[in-house]
Order: sequence, then C-alpha cells, then structure tokens
Amino acid sequence: MSLAQFRSALVANILGAGPPIAASCGDYDVYRRMARGRLRSLIADALPRTTGALGDRWDAVFDAFLLDVSSPYLRDEVAHFAALVPAEPPWLPALAALELASREVAHLPDLSIVPVPVALDSVLPFGRVVRHVASSYRLEETYEFADRGEFSYLVYRDDDDAVQILRCDGLQSAHLAAICDGVSPLDAVRQVATARGAPVDAEAVDTLVALVHALLERRIFAVLP
Repeated sequence: MSLAQFRSALVANILGAGPPIAASCGDYDVYRRMARGRLRSLIADALPRTTGALGDRWDAVFDAFLLDVSSPYLRDEVAHFAALVPAEPPWLPALAALELASREVAHLPDLSIVPVPVALDSVLPFGRVVRHVASSYRLEETYEFADRGEFSYLVYRDDDDAVQILRCDGLQSAHLAAICDGVSPLDAVRQVATARGAPVDAEAVDTLVALVHALLERRIFAVLP
C-alpha cells in the first residue's frame, strides 16, 4: 500500500463509522480514536442540550455528520453539525441554533461602537455582541418545546460577560427582527404593521416601547448616558 493510499484509508476510517481497517490499526488506531473523540467532545461541550436530546441517536448522528465534514478547522464544525441536526423532534434544530448562538456570543470579541443619542426614529446600534435567533418553538428550561406561534431570542453578553437570552413573543418578536436588521424602532413598528395589514395602534406602540425599554435596560444599545 502506497503512502497516499494509506493516508486516504486512514482519513476515511477517522471520518467513517465502524471499526478501523487492519492497515490503520496500532498507533494509527489510537490517532483515529483521539481525532474522533476530540471532535465529539467539542460538539457535546458546545451543544450540550442538543446532543443530550439526541439520546441514543447521538452516535448515529455523529457518524453521519463525519461523512460531511468539510473544514480543516475544528471551530467550524460545531456550526456545521448544528446545521445538520435532524428535525426529529421538530424543535431540535431550533435548540441547536440557539446553543450555537450562545457559543458565538460567548467567544466573539467586544464591539467598538461610538454611543449615539436615544432617538426612536434613528437606527440604534448594538453596543454588545448579539445574535438574533428566530424560532417557531418556545424554549423552556426543559427539553419540552411547544409550537405556540412566533418567538425569537436575542442572545447577548451582560456587564459580567455572562451570556444571557432575551425571549420575545408575537408582535414584539417581529419588532425585534426588524431592529436587528438595522431598522429604526419607529420604522420597525410601521414595517411590521404594513406586513401584517394592521394599523399602528396603541398595542403596537406599547409593544415597541416595552421592547426598546428592555433593550436599554440591559444596556444592549450603544447610547449616550
């Protein structure tokens, strides 16, 4: 067996399921276990609730994922795995997306943003690293999800650098999505009302005010004191 053939066989056995071929036993079998174990641990540490929810399917899903590994960098493969999580139960991809967002927010460097005056008719920049995750499923502190309409989550770091999650429901969720897309709060409420074929009424205004207050209270916007 040539070196090139051996290398190809070794890579195939690291990424593939089942026992290694005889030609890659010995020291190379140790490397195979180390490489697979390192990637498996990385994913399990980054997505603990997702991998826990997979239960007995975790081994099979991991083996299937290895067949689609595309990046030479381990850090890229967590997002890759999250994108391939099966929708069984249907809330599982939503959980994976939320855990992935939390991981990204925890590790990305702080933003350097010049604060601006608070003005609802102007775009308010985010002063923190945030990720907006849209979801059809409501996240609770258990593995139970209920399909209850529109939900979204804003993942951010607080003043102590701890990752926090703000959940928004219904109309507030739609306003948050528009603001995260770079729309001013006032334009967000108008845009959402137009999309829904509804007037900008007292409920819409009160919902927007409550959302902006929640974001300001958490110091998520970069605004002047």
